[in-house]
Amino acid sequence: SEISERISVIKENVAAMIGERKKANVITDTRKQAVAYCEKVFPFFEKIRYNVDKLELLVDDDMWPLPKYREMLFSR
Repeated sequence: SEISERISVIKENVAAMIGERKKANVITDTRKQAVAYCEKVFPFFEKIRYNVDKLELLVDDDMWPLPKYREMLFSR
């Protein structure tokens, strides 16, 4: 159930982030667009990343097809 909950939170935040990106992408002033990305889009990355990191710990390595963040940090 925890895996399912985390996936739901990730999906909700990805959808919300896409919505904010669409709004930011139509801004023609580059400074205002950068501020919109910083203030409206970027906060979703933290929420998504937190839940994905927790999923990495919950899901067995054999079932996780992507490299895990901790593996990428320490690979040579």
